[in-house]
Amino acid sequence: MKGEKAMNKTIRIASLIILLISVFVTVDFGLTFLYSLIPEANDGIVGASSLMCLLGGEDGWSRAAYFEWFRNSLLITLAIATENAVLSIINIVKNR
Repeated sequence: MKGEKAMNKTIRIASLIILLISVFVTVDFGLTFLYSLIPEANDGIVGASSLMCLLGGEDGWSRAAYFEWFRNSLLITLAIATENAVLSIINIVKNR
C-alpha cells in the first residue's frame, strides 16, 4: 500500500510537470498565431517562434499553419489537464 501511494504521487507530479510544459508551449504557439494576425506590426507574417522552428522547421509557415499548431497544442493541453483532474479525483476517492 505504501509503495502504491508513492507511485501514485510520482505519477501525479510527472503529469503536473507535463501539464506545465504543455501550457507553456500552448501559450507560445497562441502568441505566435496572435502576432501573425497583425501584419502592420511585422511587415507581413511574423517569424515562427523558436519552439515552432524546433518542432516544425523554418519553412512553410502561414497563418493557417500557426493556427493548426496552436489548435493541436491546445487540444493536447486540455487532454493532459483532464488527465490531471481524473488523477486528482482518484486520489481523493482512495484517501476517503
